[in-house]
Amino acid sequence: LVEWRFGERHGRPVVLDVGDGVSVRFAGRLDRVDRVPAGVRIIDYKTGTGTLEKQRLKDGLSVQLPVYQLALRQAGGEAYASITCIYRLVTRRGRFTDLPLDEDEETAAGRLRQVVAASADLIDAGVFVRAPAGRCEYCDVAYACGLTSWARGRKRGHHDLAALAALQAGDLGREDDGGGV
Repeated sequence: LVEWRFGERHGRPVVLDVGDGVSVRFAGRLDRVDRVPAGVRIIDYKTGTGTLEKQRLKDGLSVQLPVYQLALRQAGGEAYASITCIYRLVTRRGRFTDLPLDEDEETAAGRLRQVVAASADLIDAGVFVRAPAGRCEYCDVAYACGLTSWARGRKRGHHDLAALAALQAGDLGREDDGGGV
């Protein structure tokens, strides 16, 4: 498959039940799906260095690839013995490498449920903190979003943002220890 779309609009609803009566719907597009001897492999092409994807995979915070697994499984992929995923870096900047989702499908689905549930809890609590991975060089009011080290430090230590810091640190089981944000 190439450019395979999912979501209600495409007749392929993807719903994740995160517990407590909360479910989250997803829509998107898979770049490529290949048949392999063990089942199928989802490939998502990236043109950058892959730094963010590597870090998210390492921290267990990757959402994109597990959502893709869920989408294919819910669309009738239960016939597949396994659904594996990789980011394929397709430029010199990315060194033409593959970054696999190393977790098995069940573990990735459990981690996805945890991350999405933690995100939903933050939204329900009214926590909408802008926390970009890099600097917004183009923005005249970057200081207001916490891009200064002073603002980051204030956010990091604030008790109302402990759950966000824990989510960013990949620590979904306990309150913040001072990292993140």
